[in-house]
Amino acid sequence: NGPTSGSQISGPITQQTIFTINCTTNSSPVSSRVIVNILPVFGEF
Repeated sequence: NGPTSGSQISGPITQQTIFTINCTTNSSPVSSRVIVNILPVFGEF
């Protein structure tokens, strides 16, 4: 079990990535899921 706050370092994200955060409390486990969508942007100058 880790702290209730902090940071997670990951490699380059090039596609849809799902981060799952699991927290265990005194009453019941709590799971939070964060979906990161990457929209590639290509620009010409």
